[in-house]
Amino acid sequence: MTNEHALEISLWIDRKENPYIENNPYEFQLLIRGSRNGFNVNSIFNICDKVSKTIIILKVKDTGEILGGYNPLEWENNDDQWKETKDSFIFSLKTANMKNSILSTSPNGSVHNYPNQLELRFGHALCLIGNLKTEKRCCCMKSGEYPRLIHSNEFVYPNLYTPSIIFS
Repeated sequence: MTNEHALEISLWIDRKENPYIENNPYEFQLLIRGSRNGFNVNSIFNICDKVSKTIIILKVKDTGEILGGYNPLEWENNDDQWKETKDSFIFSLKTANMKNSILSTSPNGSVHNYPNQLELRFGHALCLIGNLKTEKRCCCMKSGEYPRLIHSNEFVYPNLYTPSIIFS
């Protein structure tokens, strides 16, 4: 993630129109890294338990695509629950292969906190399941909660529960 990406995410968190140029109002702290802490969703729940205002960043293998989501609420590692929040969002960041970043927000967005099922979801639009590296069950899907697609149309399927991108 570049400094430009961090400034753009900060802009989205604050819902500002004018971009931050240099002075980022936020100091991002890396809490978990797959290569260091493991790629299991359980690691995310354990390390981020009771932590709010988190950004999850994923790099899609072999595409260079960078996807993610922002959760203003706390993750909880001991209770399966669905949480509604108008302040969450999902995104795809600008890369060498993609001209512009994509932001998907919703007044009725939700975050699904399911540690007992090893699932972390932003509605049905961005789903992290099990071991992100070996199980290959994570996906992006069409979703009413986050209506703007965060990935290219070539990966879109009409069925809500058909995975459109599988992360590996």
